[in-house]
Amino acid sequence: MPFSFRKTLSFGPLRITLSAKGIGFSLGAGGVRVSQTPTGQRRLSATVPGTGLRYTQKLPDADETK
Repeated sequence: MPFSFRKTLSFGPLRITLSAKGIGFSLGAGGVRVSQTPTGQRRLSATVPGTGLRYTQKLPDADETK
């Protein structure tokens, strides 16, 4: 697919991302962020500012933690 759509709205530490798949949410500051994608997947991301380095880990689903 050659074209995609994504629009991000920021409200302080909260980001709302609108895309073709739906609405995603992200909350964080200072290089650490917790996100939920439009498909329901949750992730934890940590970045080192100015280096381009990022670590991302998928968080377990609510039903996986039982």
